[in-house]
Amino acid sequence: MDSELLKVVLPAAIALVGTIITVVLGYRYWTRQRRASRRDALLDERARAYKELWEKLEDIHPCLRGRQYEPSQFSQMVREVNAFAMKLGLHIDDQDSSLASRYLESVFEYCSIINNSNIEAAMRPSFETTVISRDVLDRVEGLEAAQEKVRTLPGQIIKRFKSSHRD
Repeated sequence: MDSELLKVVLPAAIALVGTIITVVLGYRYWTRQRRASRRDALLDERARAYKELWEKLEDIHPCLRGRQYEPSQFSQMVREVNAFAMKLGLHIDDQDSSLASRYLESVFEYCSIINNSNIEAAMRPSFETTVISRDVLDRVEGLEAAQEKVRTLPGQIIKRFKSSHRD
Protein backbone atom coordinates (compact mmCIF):
# COMPACT_ATOMS: atom_id res chain seq x y z
CA MET A 1 0.00 0.00 0.00
CA ASP A 2 2.81 2.41 0.86
CA SER A 3 4.56 1.77 -2.41
CA GLU A 4 1.38 2.48 -4.39
CA LEU A 5 0.86 5.71 -2.45
CA LEU A 6 4.49 6.63 -3.03
CA LYS A 7 4.07 6.02 -6.78
CA VAL A 8 1.24 8.57 -6.84
CA VAL A 9 2.44 11.12 -4.29
CA LEU A 10 6.09 11.36 -5.38
CA PRO A 11 5.41 12.38 -9.00
CA ALA A 12 2.70 14.79 -7.81
CA ALA A 13 5.09 16.36 -5.27
CA ILE A 14 7.85 16.68 -7.90
CA ALA A 15 5.38 18.30 -10.30
CA LEU A 16 4.20 20.69 -7.55
CA VAL A 17 7.80 21.70 -6.67
CA GLY A 18 8.57 22.19 -10.38
CA THR A 19 5.46 24.34 -10.80
CA ILE A 20 6.33 26.45 -7.74
CA ILE A 21 9.92 26.97 -8.98
CA THR A 22 8.63 27.94 -12.43
CA VAL A 23 6.16 30.41 -10.94
CA VAL A 24 8.81 31.99 -8.67
CA LEU A 25 11.33 32.29 -11.50
CA GLY A 26 8.67 33.69 -13.84
CA TYR A 27 7.61 36.26 -11.25
CA ARG A 28 11.23 37.36 -10.66
CA TYR A 29 11.80 37.72 -14.41
CA TRP A 30 8.56 39.71 -14.79
CA THR A 31 9.46 42.11 -11.94
CA ARG A 32 12.95 42.67 -13.40
CA GLN A 33 11.48 43.39 -16.81
CA ARG A 34 8.96 45.78 -15.30
CA ARG A 35 11.67 47.65 -13.37
CA ALA A 36 13.84 47.80 -16.47
CA SER A 37 11.00 49.18 -18.60
CA ARG A 38 10.23 51.83 -15.93
CA ARG A 39 13.91 52.78 -15.79
CA ASP A 40 14.06 52.96 -19.59
CA ALA A 41 10.94 55.14 -19.67
CA LEU A 42 12.44 57.44 -17.03
CA LEU A 43 15.69 57.69 -19.01
CA ASP A 44 13.70 58.48 -22.16
CA GLU A 45 11.82 61.23 -20.31
CA ARG A 46 15.09 62.58 -18.95
CA ALA A 47 16.66 62.59 -22.42
CA ARG A 48 13.62 64.47 -23.77
CA ALA A 49 13.86 67.01 -20.93
CA TYR A 50 17.53 67.66 -21.62
CA LYS A 51 16.86 67.91 -25.34
CA GLU A 52 14.08 70.44 -24.76
CA LEU A 53 16.28 72.44 -22.38
CA TRP A 54 19.10 72.42 -24.90
CA GLU A 55 16.73 73.56 -27.66
CA LYS A 56 15.52 76.44 -25.47
CA LEU A 57 19.11 77.49 -24.82
CA GLU A 58 20.01 77.29 -28.47
CA ASP A 59 16.89 79.21 -29.52
CA ILE A 60 17.98 82.12 -27.34
CA HIS A 61 21.59 82.15 -28.52
CA PRO A 62 20.92 83.38 -32.10
CA CYS A 63 18.35 85.87 -30.78
CA LEU A 64 21.02 87.57 -28.70
CA ARG A 65 23.73 87.64 -31.32
CA GLY A 66 24.02 90.88 -33.23
CA ARG A 67 21.19 92.66 -31.43
CA GLN A 68 21.00 95.08 -28.55
CA TYR A 69 19.06 93.70 -25.60
CA GLU A 70 18.15 95.41 -22.40
CA PRO A 71 19.17 93.58 -19.23
CA SER A 72 15.47 93.23 -18.35
CA GLN A 73 14.79 91.40 -21.64
CA PHE A 74 17.68 89.06 -21.00
CA SER A 75 16.54 88.52 -17.41
CA GLN A 76 13.14 87.52 -18.76
CA MET A 77 14.78 84.94 -21.06
CA VAL A 78 16.82 83.54 -18.17
CA ARG A 79 13.69 83.36 -15.99
CA GLU A 80 11.88 81.43 -18.72
CA VAL A 81 14.70 78.93 -19.07
CA ASN A 82 15.03 78.57 -15.28
CA ALA A 83 11.27 78.07 -14.94
CA PHE A 84 11.41 75.45 -17.66
CA ALA A 85 14.31 73.69 -15.90
CA MET A 86 12.42 73.81 -12.59
CA LYS A 87 9.32 72.38 -14.24
CA LEU A 88 11.45 69.49 -15.46
CA GLY A 89 13.29 69.27 -12.12
CA LEU A 90 12.55 65.57 -11.80
CA HIS A 91 14.78 64.93 -14.80
CA ILE A 92 17.28 67.83 -14.80
CA ASP A 93 19.92 68.05 -12.08
CA ASP A 94 20.39 71.32 -10.20
CA GLN A 95 23.99 71.47 -11.37
CA ASP A 96 22.83 71.19 -14.99
CA SER A 97 20.25 73.93 -14.48
CA SER A 98 23.05 76.06 -13.09
CA LEU A 99 25.23 75.27 -16.11
CA ALA A 100 22.36 76.25 -18.40
CA SER A 101 22.02 79.60 -16.61
CA ARG A 102 25.77 80.16 -16.78
CA TYR A 103 25.67 79.39 -20.49
CA LEU A 104 22.96 82.00 -21.07
CA GLU A 105 24.86 84.55 -19.02
CA SER A 106 28.04 83.85 -21.00
CA VAL A 107 26.15 84.28 -24.30
CA PHE A 108 24.75 87.58 -23.02
CA GLU A 109 28.22 88.73 -21.90
CA TYR A 110 29.68 87.72 -25.28
CA CYS A 111 26.99 89.58 -27.19
CA SER A 112 27.27 92.63 -24.93
CA ILE A 113 31.03 92.84 -25.46
CA ILE A 114 30.53 92.64 -29.22
CA ASN A 115 27.71 95.19 -29.29
CA ASN A 116 29.55 97.60 -27.01
CA SER A 117 32.71 97.33 -29.12
CA ASN A 118 31.04 99.08 -32.06
CA ILE A 119 33.50 97.26 -34.29
CA GLU A 120 31.79 96.15 -37.49
CA ALA A 121 34.31 93.31 -37.92
CA ALA A 122 33.04 91.86 -34.62
CA MET A 123 29.35 92.68 -34.98
CA ARG A 124 28.81 91.30 -38.49
CA PRO A 125 30.31 87.81 -37.83
CA SER A 126 28.39 87.65 -34.55
CA PHE A 127 25.12 88.49 -36.27
CA GLU A 128 25.86 86.01 -39.04
CA THR A 129 26.97 83.44 -36.44
CA THR A 130 30.33 83.02 -38.17
CA VAL A 131 33.84 82.98 -36.73
CA ILE A 132 35.35 86.22 -35.47
CA SER A 133 38.88 86.78 -36.74
CA ARG A 134 41.95 86.63 -34.50
CA ASP A 135 42.63 90.31 -35.26
CA VAL A 136 39.25 91.31 -33.84
CA LEU A 137 39.59 88.99 -30.84
CA ASP A 138 42.86 90.73 -30.01
CA ARG A 139 41.37 94.23 -30.38
CA VAL A 140 38.22 93.76 -28.27
CA GLU A 141 38.94 93.39 -24.56
CA GLY A 142 37.37 90.31 -22.98
CA LEU A 143 35.95 88.99 -26.24
CA GLU A 144 38.17 85.93 -26.55
CA ALA A 145 37.48 84.80 -22.96
CA ALA A 146 33.74 85.35 -23.42
CA GLN A 147 33.79 83.45 -26.70
CA GLU A 148 35.67 80.58 -25.05
CA LYS A 149 33.00 80.33 -22.32
CA VAL A 150 30.27 80.24 -24.95
CA ARG A 151 32.11 77.43 -26.70
CA THR A 152 32.99 75.31 -23.64
CA LEU A 153 29.83 75.43 -21.51
CA PRO A 154 27.67 73.52 -24.01
CA GLY A 155 30.31 70.78 -24.04
CA GLN A 156 30.15 70.58 -20.25
CA ILE A 157 26.36 70.28 -20.34
CA ILE A 158 26.51 67.55 -22.99
CA LYS A 159 29.30 65.70 -21.16
CA ARG A 160 27.35 65.71 -17.88
CA PHE A 161 24.23 64.49 -19.65
CA LYS A 162 26.09 61.65 -21.39
CA SER A 163 27.94 60.59 -18.24
CA SER A 164 24.67 60.39 -16.32
CA HIS A 165 23.22 57.98 -18.90
CA ARG A 166 25.87 55.26 -18.80
CA ASP A 167 23.83 53.12 -16.39
